Amino acid sequence: MRTRTRVLGWTTLLLAALAAGCSPSDSDGNPDVRRDDGGTGEVVDDDGGGGGDADVTSDEPGAEDFVTPEIPDITPEVCDEADFDIARVIPDMLIVLDRSNSMFDDGYWNPARDAIYAVTGAMDFEIWFGLMIFPNVTGSAVCSGLSNQCEPGHEPVVPVAEGNAINILDSLGSMVTCGGTPIAVTLQNARAYLDTLAADDHPKFVLLVTDGAPNCNDALDGSSCTCTNPLGGCILNPGNCLDDARTISIIDDMRLAGLQVFVMGIGTSAWMGTLDAMASAGGTGMAFLAEDTAAIRTTFEEIAGSVATCEFDMHSPDPSADPNLVNFYFDDVVVPGDTDGTCDNGWSWMDAEHTRVQFCGAYCDSIMTHTVTDISATWGCPTIFG
Repeated sequence: MRTRTRVLGWTTLLLAALAAGCSPSDSDGNPDVRRDDGGTGEVVDDDGGGGGDADVTSDEPGAEDFVTPEIPDITPEVCDEADFDIARVIPDMLIVLDRSNSMFDDGYWNPARDAIYAVTGAMDFEIWFGLMIFPNVTGSAVCSGLSNQCEPGHEPVVPVAEGNAINILDSLGSMVTCGGTPIAVTLQNARAYLDTLAADDHPKFVLLVTDGAPNCNDALDGSSCTCTNPLGGCILNPGNCLDDARTISIIDDMRLAGLQVFVMGIGTSAWMGTLDAMASAGGTGMAFLAEDTAAIRTTFEEIAGSVATCEFDMHSPDPSADPNLVNFYFDDVVVPGDTDGTCDNGWSWMDAEHTRVQFCGAYCDSIMTHTVTDISATWGCPTIFG
């Protein structure tokens, strides 16, 4: 384990000792003296008397000499800093992508895929991505026949993992569009899958990308429901009914389980009320709207950028270690600790147990832009504050 030794305050102590030794004593009774011989060393009384025993030279026995101060033994205050392990908090993000026929018909399919390629490629090691699609026929990039039009996504076509950009590109490259918008059951299955990843202790997010509103619920009443098909036909096919209540209920359960759900609508201004309610239930406020193909990539970037963190977990020492003896370094330069609770530039604790820290301001920027190459932490010396 690498250690650092820091010496604290010894220079100040030494200078103080020297100053004390050079000061004349108030108890020795010596008169004030001045040199009056042009540098010959003769010492003359201040009262102007030139004779008598008062006149002596500095090199004669009994001369008044400056006393060399006695330097006390000084033990510098030192502390040993031992490195300890920290790890960046990496979020899991499962992209749940709508591949219904309207995504192709309205010209959104290829721009959506290109945006996914770009964002996952750029943030491959800051976020662990996975991909789930709907409607989906397990093990096939193609769905055909009426029986598959409302088949939900059952499991990821690319499981969540580090460095997944190439796998996602390979999977989406052969994918074609088909079918309806079975969002509710797909999200239910997404939640079941993410529950299996609880052990990785990563924050978990779902990014739902759709150009429509949830449907594919044959249990709804086609004569009274809100129909998602602009041509109508819900009486004959209740699968086109708006399935908002069930979808929002499932998202509510996901949020209670610790998942957050982002909703990205592509050209879906007509359904923004429903999508906003879904995003609100998922804990992310309002849905993100990409009204045209040019906005798809920037919207993806905005959402992904909002979950990438400048947070780090403390792996050791344990939470009982003194939090006032911790320091962090970027490329061996100390990062100042926060003093007022705002953390506008430096670092601060994120929890009362002192197990997670966040870096802020320019320090977070350097993490996000990869301009810092080594982030280290030490324990043992007083925290340096900004």
